[in-house]
Amino acid sequence: MPSNATRLADHAYLPIFRYIHRDAQGKSQYYALPVSAFEAEKANLPLPIPAATLQHMRVTAEAIRKHLNKFGGKERRVGPEIFPSKPNPTAEPASNN
Repeated sequence: MPSNATRLADHAYLPIFRYIHRDAQGKSQYYALPVSAFEAEKANLPLPIPAATLQHMRVTAEAIRKHLNKFGGKERRVGPEIFPSKPNPTAEPASNN
């Protein structure tokens, strides 16, 4: 292999699910959620996600896994320990000032 070539020796995919939380006033907050962390921690989720949304996440993730596995894809699984604390979906975003 030439010295100026790039080679990916070890790689994995991490399925992400986009969740939109809407507060009582209708304000939206977007989250990019690692699917495996939310599958692993069913009883104590760090966000108030409706059951129907979790089911949609699981169905979508299985379709993605099935497709990527056809090509030898390896999933990187993460657990709920990646969350430092429970996010507060009603909190105001931090200011950049």
